[in-house]
Amino acid sequence: MEVKSNVTLDMLCNWVDWSRDNGIYIGYPSKSVFSMSKGGRSQGYLTEDEALTIDSIVSELKTWDKETHTALVEYLYSGCNIRHVARTLNCHHSKASVLVNSGISWVDGILYMSLYSFR
Repeated sequence: MEVKSNVTLDMLCNWVDWSRDNGIYIGYPSKSVFSMSKGGRSQGYLTEDEALTIDSIVSELKTWDKETHTALVEYLYSGCNIRHVARTLNCHHSKASVLVNSGISWVDGILYMSLYSFR
């Protein structure tokens, strides 16, 4: 499954920047070799409320599918490096790519439901 819009991915990258800038690291890895390099994808900034919403959605993903959650978080914190995700999960890069795209799509779906008050 390919993500059609980069809006959700940009929001997720901004969420990572927000968590780094605030020094929060709410349960997410901060000691990665890649954590010092910013992904460079981010175009804008999230408000505090938007960042907290994204944070709660990503945290909720962990309760539904830990492997997808780990893949998504590793991907975002590594500067969008799919090979790093594959090494971390000890799987082929194509499976890592599917897991990351599934995580992004899951977050996108929850955001859509939140936007239209389905949640």
